[in-house]
Amino acid sequence: MKKRIFLSVVLAMMISFASCNSIGSIGTRLRSAEELKDYGYVSVNFDCSKEIIAIDTANIPDEGLDTAICLQGIVAKTSPSIFIIINDAARKYLAEYEKSGCTVVYNDENGEPWTLKTLIEKYTDKITDKGYTLYRVCGNAEGLNVACNYATAYGWLAFPESLKSLAEECGLVLKKDFSTINYDYAFQLEHFELLKEHFVKSAIVHIKSNMHGLRDWAIQQGFFICFSENTKDGEKFMKKILSFTGKNTAVFGWANSEEAIVTLLSKHSSYITPSDHSFNNSYIGSFDFENTKQPHSVTKTYNDPTKHYAAIVFSDGDNSQWVQNGFNEYYQKLELDYDFPMTWTFPLIQQEISSVSKKLAYESATENNYFIGGVSGIGYMNPSDYDKDNLPEYIDRTVAAMLRSDMSIVAVLDWKPDKNNYFDYYAASEHIKGGIVQYYPNRYAAGKGRVWFAGDKPFVSVRFSLWHPSGEMEKVTKEWIEEMAAVVNSYKADINSINGYSVINVHPWTINTENFAYFVSLLDEHIQLVTADELIKMITDNCPHKDAKPDK
Repeated sequence: MKKRIFLSVVLAMMISFASCNSIGSIGTRLRSAEELKDYGYVSVNFDCSKEIIAIDTANIPDEGLDTAICLQGIVAKTSPSIFIIINDAARKYLAEYEKSGCTVVYNDENGEPWTLKTLIEKYTDKITDKGYTLYRVCGNAEGLNVACNYATAYGWLAFPESLKSLAEECGLVLKKDFSTINYDYAFQLEHFELLKEHFVKSAIVHIKSNMHGLRDWAIQQGFFICFSENTKDGEKFMKKILSFTGKNTAVFGWANSEEAIVTLLSKHSSYITPSDHSFNNSYIGSFDFENTKQPHSVTKTYNDPTKHYAAIVFSDGDNSQWVQNGFNEYYQKLELDYDFPMTWTFPLIQQEISSVSKKLAYESATENNYFIGGVSGIGYMNPSDYDKDNLPEYIDRTVAAMLRSDMSIVAVLDWKPDKNNYFDYYAASEHIKGGIVQYYPNRYAAGKGRVWFAGDKPFVSVRFSLWHPSGEMEKVTKEWIEEMAAVVNSYKADINSINGYSVINVHPWTINTENFAYFVSLLDEHIQLVTADELIKMITDNCPHKDAKPDK
């Protein structure tokens, strides 16, 4: 399999910019398609074992899951081979690997399903000096995260204090005991300073105790693992970590406050991928399925002056865990095969961290389904808070991932609709044809359907958001859906101005498939649904290339 080069090495080797595309008045350059071919990876591929040892979580003690994940990461440093069956998606992935020639081993040499104990005994030789660390379970996972960082640095296996007897039963030797230490930011920083030479700077994992994903991948890749709260001390802590990793750091996981973490990272010119429910990445991230093309192969052209053209866009596709294996709603909606055009936001980094889930998503789609990248590119950030000197590098990474995923439209999310002087950076790439813009507040509809042109490319904001204000799916009523459809039905036809075009955002957490189908059934005949690429093309071809907003 292809070996990915660490991002820092790639940056050091990129010395020729002669063939780059000019970004015009901004005064810097973007890399060419050839230079971007293998560019922007934050992780390294390892040679996966063709024999997969699959352990079901039913055979792991409740507090032993993180120990199993830690062992998974330690083993994956040399040859990824452990796969934890945590949900139905994991079984789907194992079936895909079997189709590719792998053998899945569900039982040990005695014919019994793998347990945590037999798994440890099988891989004892992978645990450095048979060492283990002990931690105390707590809400923000300081002890667990530090113990896993020692697994990264020294290959010692992390155990909660409740499973100390299991460690001893397996003949392991205690190396560090964090179970009685006071957990705070000073504790995390102390051990960060002791171990930081073992961490790469391309990414960090930000994850708390009740989330179990990613730690295996972090141990394998050398990503620092931590968690911070939305407090002054938490912000101070994160700034110290980000000062070590540098600009354009990829952060994986999540936080207690979306606005706080995204704002903090954006102001440091870094970005986050929601992924704290992402499992088995140490295996699936290294098992590469080839880049695939979108099933939506034809961008249709419409020119009926009696129609109002609208693109329905499902939001929250940046949520990698949702697409990967934390939640099944994405595939449930996708597999319904709606007989009208649909656009789905999709995590651009998915090809790198879970090509199997991208493969299945694309295979579930039809010509009616179109994928766009975001938000707001390779990772979730607010462009208005990003240092403009670091945006070209961010755009390069975004375009590189778009090329690998056969995308040409980017979704952009921001909290400041009045500070949007960044579209030129996206438009500078010849591979980005335009964008769908989601603005807070007002549930992504604060842009009110306005279009901005940059480099003769339209960036079209959400005009209407099918998102219940309660934030609860259970409170969506038939009457409310009817009211929402009436709003869209009031939009006028005008093929030569932005009045005749709309982006309709659909919020997956409050709109189920039944309510969505009912909404579409209520749309008047003059409402013509199209995909985002078709909407962008029609606006580009038919409307004046100047900023504009609908009359209402």
